[in-house]
Parts: sequence; structure tokens; C-alpha cells
Amino acid sequence: MGVHVTDSSTTPDVIERARAVIADLGELPLPGRGATFERWQRLAGVGVEDVSVVRIVEGHYDAVAILAELGADPLDGGLAGVWAARPGELVAERTRRGWTLSGEKPFCSGSVLLDTALVTAVSEDGPRLFRIDAHAPRVVARSWTPLGMAATRSETLCFDEMGVPDHDEVGKPGDYVDRPGFGHGGSGVAACWWGGVAGLVPALAAAATDGSDDRVRILGSIVLALEQSAALLHTTADRIDRSPADRDGAVSWAATARSSVAATARLVLASAAAVLGTSALAGDAAVGQRMADLTMYLTQYRDDELIDGGRRVIESGELRLC
Repeated sequence: MGVHVTDSSTTPDVIERARAVIADLGELPLPGRGATFERWQRLAGVGVEDVSVVRIVEGHYDAVAILAELGADPLDGGLAGVWAARPGELVAERTRRGWTLSGEKPFCSGSVLLDTALVTAVSEDGPRLFRIDAHAPRVVARSWTPLGMAATRSETLCFDEMGVPDHDEVGKPGDYVDRPGFGHGGSGVAACWWGGVAGLVPALAAAATDGSDDRVRILGSIVLALEQSAALLHTTADRIDRSPADRDGAVSWAATARSSVAATARLVLASAAAVLGTSALAGDAAVGQRMADLTMYLTQYRDDELIDGGRRVIESGELRLC
């Protein structure tokens, strides 16, 4: 996972940049097919360049992987995303012609600027996943006004009894969460976080050239933490490729990888002020935006993901070097 960063502050809209990145990347290896780490390396590389762009790009490739895993028709071009937050707030009801979706869905990254979305909803017999035209819902005004990740347009969308044909239901009830790829995707997001954090390293290294041992020491601790997290992501990818159908393992491995990268990101954000100093934080808009974007992006991580690791030790009574 190399580090090279460019300033994208003068480039076009984030959605258009995401489209351009996807056109350049082409198809990525699917998780669990033997090249999972390569997939994450390429996503991390996008994160190094731009945190908001990688949020949109990751969602697109996650949608591609979900459709493949659940045996659905692939995307027919365009930019896709996955809108899975708070599935209970969107209700799916059966009709003679298929389904209707009613309610609101928050945190829809890319919003109606995408072409296709996979959206979760709750029905009488459990949670379901649908493929929809992303332009169809209605945007709830001023539902996304953060300082960080504002460019991702992760707005709340309103579904006014929107019709969805039967053939656009993806998988069976519960498949979205129960599939092994749910954990694979969670680890992939951690790789995006890693790239976003690594994108700060050039600015931190430049600030540490003033001869201050304290700044160099802090930079060294950041580099070590990033290298450790990268090694863990590599191990996680290898485990997924060796056991692609292990759903419980995938969830457990994802919790460990996400916790490691989140801890590294928090270390970097907490240390950045000491290394960069007031001038850099006040005068470098790209650095300031990246820090704000990372802070918002990391709210996807919850410390309760650590509970899984604690329970494993309680049940087994041991922790082994593996």
C-alpha cells in the first residue's frame, strides 16, 4: 500500500471524479476469489488521493460484489451505491406488480446523482435488498450538512410508495447481512480508511523536517501504526481468500481489521496538530478537508465491534499467535 497524494481541490465534482476513477480502475477482483488484498490496495490508493471520492468508489464496487455473490444480474453500466443504513425506516410491501418502498433512508452516499442503488428495506418476512433507479427517490432538504464528507452528498432520501418490480429484488430475505461478503465488505471499508489516513503522511513528513525530534518521533509512531494495520489487512485478505464461505470468520476478521485501522486513524488525527502546527492546519485547505473527511468517515466504526473479540476469548479461554 504505497503513498502518493495529489491535490484534488481544483478537480471537478466528487461524483464525476468517482466516475473517472472507476473508468480508470475497470473491474476489481471480487472478494474471496484469490486477489482480495489487490482489491483493497487499489481502493486504498483511491483513498490516498481523496477521501470523499473513495467513499463513492467503494460503494460502487461493493454493489458489484453483492450482485455477484447473490447471483443477481450485473450492473449495466453507470455508477452504483449501497444504501443500507437503518433498514427498518424503509418499508417494503408486496403488491400485485412487485413491491412498493415507503419511508426514508438516511446516509445515501452519492444520493440521486448515482445511477443505480442497492437499498435495504424491511418487509413482513424480514429484511430485503432491492435494486432501484437512484434518481427515483426524493431528497430531504438539508439532510446532509456536515463539515466532513459534505461532497459525498450522503443525503436522506424519501420513498413515496415507489414501485419496484419483482425482478429487482436481490436475493432472499436476510441474504444481504447473512452472506460472507458482509464481512468482506466491512474489511474493504477499513482499507479505504487506511488510504485516507496514509494520504496525510506527506504533509506530516514535510512538517517533521524542521529538525524536531519530537515531530519525527510522532511521525515514526504513525508510520509504524500504518504498517501494522496494513499487515493485518493483508492477513485478513489471505484468510478471506482461503475461506471465502466462512461467514462467521469474515465478521470476526472484519471486526479486528476495522478496529486496528480505526485506532490508527484516531492516533493520526490526534497527533496531527502536534506535527503540523497551527500554520499548516490553518493554511492548508487540502489537509484540513482530509482531516474533516476522515473524522466523519470514521463514524462508520463503532467500538462495540470489539465485543466480538472479547467474546471469542471468553469462549475459548485463550489467545494464540496465528
